[in-house]
Amino acid sequence: MAYVLFGLAALLVVAAVWLWFAPASSSLSTPPPPPAEPSPEPAPAVEPELEEEPALEVEEEPEPEPAPEPEPQLELEQAPEPEPEPEPESEPAPVPEPAPKRPHRMSGLQLPGASRRERRLWAEQHGFRFSKVDEYLVDEWHRGAAASGAEPRDVVAGQVYGHDVRVVDLGGVTVVAVATGEVSDIVVDMRRPQFQADSSADLVPVETVEGFELFTNEPGPVLRFIDVRVRTALREMPESACAVWCEQDWVLAQLERGSTPQDWEDTFAPLALLADAARTLPPREAADLTPVLGAVDAPGPETSPVQRPEEPLELPTRVTGGGFGELEDHEVGADSVAPIADGSPADDGAELYDLTRVRREQQPSTIFNDTPKEPTDHER
Repeated sequence: MAYVLFGLAALLVVAAVWLWFAPASSSLSTPPPPPAEPSPEPAPAVEPELEEEPALEVEEEPEPEPAPEPEPQLELEQAPEPEPEPEPESEPAPVPEPAPKRPHRMSGLQLPGASRRERRLWAEQHGFRFSKVDEYLVDEWHRGAAASGAEPRDVVAGQVYGHDVRVVDLGGVTVVAVATGEVSDIVVDMRRPQFQADSSADLVPVETVEGFELFTNEPGPVLRFIDVRVRTALREMPESACAVWCEQDWVLAQLERGSTPQDWEDTFAPLALLADAARTLPPREAADLTPVLGAVDAPGPETSPVQRPEEPLELPTRVTGGGFGELEDHEVGADSVAPIADGSPADDGAELYDLTRVRREQQPSTIFNDTPKEPTDHER
């Protein structure tokens, strides 16, 4: 396929060279006609008529000689009239420079990977990072060009005007995204009237601002969202931006096919304004409005600075023996407190007073011994 493209390009170059030299040869063959330029002669044909009139006046009244003087002035004035030469200089003055910037895009013939190389080079020139795929952005957007489910590719990441910016390809369409810094569930879809796209069922039209039709899922907050920043941003948006929308914590612009790096840069400032204005949309999670009361600073404990003695203390060591005071002889490992008991074996009767167990005596019951037994008549 590449050889075919190179062959077509060679044919186009040959045709262009032939067309370039063809008018030149015709112009070389036309030098004889210049002497026969009768076109300026009709103009002097009118001049003699004007000269005849003053001639008659001179014959009738020779004194008004100053009358012919204005004629040379007119001729002098007419002489500079052919000064439309600077006009061709004004023709290049209109600067249609953007048109030649993308001739290769309009032709439709492009080598594979050329756009990726161009984007990588542009990212390096501006200090941005380039990556083929960004996993963080796979499920980040669901509106606009991302509604088809295409994954972002050829991602350029950087910072512009204090905001994170991304330039990606979504299904062959270039999208420029700027982060707002706050997640919101309010969707704002801004489209040009000529832009054809499938409208979502949850979006309703609000109004038209600076040539963009606004759709949203919450008209109330969006009407408050429209301010001078939004109007200025939409007015300064380049013509290549056919749609702009706010989704979650991003403001995105969809560019036409064949957009150039200059178009990407022209969208940075308007999108940064929209990102600032998007902070007026209700956030997904309301901020905690409870005021934080400052606690009274209680005086802390005063700590005295550590003072070290001028002379170091002599600490006991095992290297050299030393005595510190008097110590009585005692058994090593013995208790220094005298025991309560004397250490003699306990008596047998001591078990009767053992309160840790119940002792049962083998004696008959004494319930019948509570009252004295009276003798019966027989016993008497």
